[in-house]
Amino acid sequence: MRTNADFLQHLRSEIADSQKRRETFVKAKLAFVVALLGVGTISIHGKLGATPLLYLVPLISFVLDLYILGEDFSVKRAGRFIKTSPAAPDEEQLWEEVVEDWRDWHSYWAAPLASAIVLVAAALGVKLSGADDLPFWAWFFLSLLLILPVAVYSKRRKKSLASFEKKLKKRRIDAPTVETVSVTDDILSVDLTDGRTISVPVEWFPRLVHATAEERMKWKLTGNGQGIHWEGIDEDISVEGLLAGKSSGESQTSFKRWLNRR
Repeated sequence: MRTNADFLQHLRSEIADSQKRRETFVKAKLAFVVALLGVGTISIHGKLGATPLLYLVPLISFVLDLYILGEDFSVKRAGRFIKTSPAAPDEEQLWEEVVEDWRDWHSYWAAPLASAIVLVAAALGVKLSGADDLPFWAWFFLSLLLILPVAVYSKRRKKSLASFEKKLKKRRIDAPTVETVSVTDDILSVDLTDGRTISVPVEWFPRLVHATAEERMKWKLTGNGQGIHWEGIDEDISVEGLLAGKSSGESQTSFKRWLNRR
């Protein structure tokens, strides 16, 4: 069973992986578009040449835009979760908040705008090749319709993220927060703001068992009072977990590794 710290580390890894995949899709889009625009404008001995490839440019751009926006949404969604998580360090939460508040206004419109520019470039190439008006305009407006879903999807994802964060915050706010914490050799006792006191065996949390009295006293609140962190032993316990009666989910391998380092 994983601890909250393990989960957050896994979430950070997911963010890094999504960022790498997003970068890969952006590079793939650039490579395909440049290649098709370049090859598509080549005329071979005055014949048809490779001009029909230009018709594929908007379609490929559209498909890759969906992948790019999907990975971008995954990154932002995970960031919003960390921002509201009581188990996340205060500085990391602050950073996520700053990043969100100072995000470039055009970030949500970058993909549809880029696709529109690509479409115009492809349309110029097709038109200069001598394409008939009716097929050209039919293709152009159909391609333009592909850009609209990208713009709508981007807009809806922005609203979805705001709703996602609002629901997370409501759930965090509804939960009681910590007032005081005391740790003895046998009992971990936590007083909550709603008047309840949670007392659980210290043995539920092996790091606290092996901590010194001084280390046990050096705790601080995280996540707006919904988590407790002991810096000296790198232990995190959430109110939600205590209320659910959950003991430490740290594996024996991880605990033994930590114990050997002491």
